[in-house]
Amino acid sequence: QIKERLWVKYIFNFDDFFQAVISLFVIATLDNWMGIAYHGMDATTIGHQPVENNQPLMVIYFLAFVVLASFFWVNLLVGVIIDHYSRIAA
Repeated sequence: QIKERLWVKYIFNFDDFFQAVISLFVIATLDNWMGIAYHGMDATTIGHQPVENNQPLMVIYFLAFVVLASFFWVNLLVGVIIDHYSRIAA
């Protein structure tokens, strides 16, 4: 028996600019960022199905983004704490 197959897009993808921004925001929050990275590594050309580990060097992009986003959020948190402390001390 032949079953009908569907090609379903992932929830977080890089198909257009706005989806990419949302995906990067989710990666910056470290919420399931490895799943998005795996899907990014499986990406192929437009109109073709994903192939497992097709682009293994994409992991460098995702790791660099995670490190830079983490530094940004830590710096933002420290800045807010210092600003709040300086307002209380003044």
